[in-house]
Amino acid sequence: RALSPTPCGWSPPGGGGGGGLPASPRGGYGGYGGPALGGFGGGTQHLVTGAAMAALGVGQGGGWGGPSAAPTSSSAAPPGSIGMRSAAPSSVGMGPSMSKRAPTTTRSPSSGAGVKAAAFARVGEPEEAPGTPPENPGLIGNCLLCLPEATLKILGLVPNIDDKGAENKRMWLGRVWQLRSLALKKYRRNVLANQPALSYVARMKLDQDLKDPRKRELLLNMQKVWRGAVLRSAASLRSVLGCLDYHIAAYQGVVLFMHGSGGMTYNNVRYARKLAAMGFIVICPDSMAGGEFRHRDVRGVITADTKTPYWGDIGLYTSAAEGQYTYNTSADDVVANPEKFRKLYENVFRMRSAEMHWILGRLPMQMKIRGVFTMGQSEGAMTVARFDDRRYKAMIRGRIISAFSVEYCYFTPSREAGIYGGNPEVATLNLIGDADQYFGNIKSVARDVAAKGSGGWGDNEITGNGFKQMKKQGIRRGLVCVMEGAMHDASETHDNFLRDILRAFLSSPHECHKIVEQWEYDHYLTEKIKVVEVDSSVPGVRMLIKVGKMNFDSKMEYGEEIAKRQMITVRKEAERRRQAKSSLVQQTGGLRRSSISPRRSSVSPPRQPAIRSPRGIVTSLGRPEMNVQKDWNANLGTLKQLPVDQFGVPLGKTGGGGALGNGGAYSSNGSPNGGSGGGFDRTKDFSSSYTGGGGAGGGGGGWTGGGSAAG
Repeated sequence: RALSPTPCGWSPPGGGGGGGLPASPRGGYGGYGGPALGGFGGGTQHLVTGAAMAALGVGQGGGWGGPSAAPTSSSAAPPGSIGMRSAAPSSVGMGPSMSKRAPTTTRSPSSGAGVKAAAFARVGEPEEAPGTPPENPGLIGNCLLCLPEATLKILGLVPNIDDKGAENKRMWLGRVWQLRSLALKKYRRNVLANQPALSYVARMKLDQDLKDPRKRELLLNMQKVWRGAVLRSAASLRSVLGCLDYHIAAYQGVVLFMHGSGGMTYNNVRYARKLAAMGFIVICPDSMAGGEFRHRDVRGVITADTKTPYWGDIGLYTSAAEGQYTYNTSADDVVANPEKFRKLYENVFRMRSAEMHWILGRLPMQMKIRGVFTMGQSEGAMTVARFDDRRYKAMIRGRIISAFSVEYCYFTPSREAGIYGGNPEVATLNLIGDADQYFGNIKSVARDVAAKGSGGWGDNEITGNGFKQMKKQGIRRGLVCVMEGAMHDASETHDNFLRDILRAFLSSPHECHKIVEQWEYDHYLTEKIKVVEVDSSVPGVRMLIKVGKMNFDSKMEYGEEIAKRQMITVRKEAERRRQAKSSLVQQTGGLRRSSISPRRSSVSPPRQPAIRSPRGIVTSLGRPEMNVQKDWNANLGTLKQLPVDQFGVPLGKTGGGGALGNGGAYSSNGSPNGGSGGGFDRTKDFSSSYTGGGGAGGGGGGWTGGGSAAG
């Protein structure tokens, strides 16, 4: 958007350029359908150059329309073709990111696309991480990483895991020792293999020097220093992630994720995939791999060919958990031996909190500067809730506690353990289902243990969430979401809602109490959310909300659900406008429509609110509230006014183009002089409602650039 001052704007996902007569020899403006999802409709005078398309990672999306293509593009393209054939993939990988073809260094006018392509080429072909583990990887080496797509390009990794419903694998899940082994492999190949061998004279001189006791001692001390440096490097994440410090857009942020009592299984991995799909690096210490107090046999590495189902366990382990810190909580077992379980839960917390301290102290410098979110599921959530993060100050940007109620219950051996242990200034999000079988307030282990007279412990009234303690401690910014019908694994019923809430919280944690207000444009979410209580008795704001049951299946792809929600919003807005129109007619005494002037009427229909398209761009349901549009002339850099129709909508210029159609004019908005829009069909990732043109006479587009919802 920043590179395009034209009025075309963005279209919904998959929308191509709209409008324009397909047979015209002159191209008009085309709507930009988004990276790799739509296309430029047509335009001889579009200001977005071919280099800008490369920087945006347009890749396979659309092309310039008409035989006389834009003079600022790298080459003229006929209608329906790709205008920037030599476009380099973008830094965030929205183009043909995993193409085996080496990117070119073609330079287009007024941009540094050639430099960008050359920088990408230096990374080399992506490689599979080695699969043979070292003898003792340690906590850092066994740590699991879930990396987003942009990070893979910098590290030169082949993706091996996908998100829910994704067509291709775009992320990577593996262990730190794999990255270290890959770095060593590249070093041996690219550095050591290119070093010349020592000559006979050099070897003789070295042997002679070693006979000198002082020189020998000096060389031995140097050897010790380097061995120590290697060991310290192996015990730090800086050795494998430090190279990301030099890239401004390598990732959105960092999440330190603490798994539950069974390790990285089921919804723990699903959380990691959600976060990585949002662009976050997810660091997951694995206490089950090589731990002293509990252990599970680890399977081989995940490769690009490994099946990685989103629902179910992807199989990171090949055995059940063993060890003295292994448990399977039963209310009867806890009550029968309370001291054993009190000691067990406290020891587990100390072990897991030590893991958090170890990881946080060994992050690359830029990760510490940008900040880290801490998040946990079940046992990991208990650890995050009790974890004392005050020593890290502003480095901790927020904490997310999933499937644990922060209160005095069987999982917290003392009343002092059932509180938030960290800085109260850190924004906190608590996610839990009201049917959680371990910590819920209806029928759960926590409730059963607390109800036992002898051997049980916990609050007399288990609330099933952390809001009560949040108010008591005065957490400055807090949001508690209780999901109706959700059990310990809330993703089974609220998977896409979890994506909504995580994205909103991670983007602005200290405004988490305003998330409900931000969602007022989404009629579906607004109907599902009920604000139960808002507390501002002490400085800050804390909010408790109840989230109803979802209408859509959790297995539905996120993009598809967003499209369906959008249609719900459109229908409700249309119904509201119909009712407003009917009310206006009744109040004016049933006068003929032609005799009613909205400007002179004492009762005017309410102003139409803006809604958000699936890509987050504010659009209008009706026609644009303006009489003219500015037609940018790329050659002269001047402005000229376009004629408008009786509705005040500019008449579209004719043209062709678009990835899969003709398209062209940016302003036809479905008027009779519109041609077919040129979408890029991505029905696997987004609703097919947004994959083409449409409208009367075959037109398409609209003010936002093409691909109207009805197209």
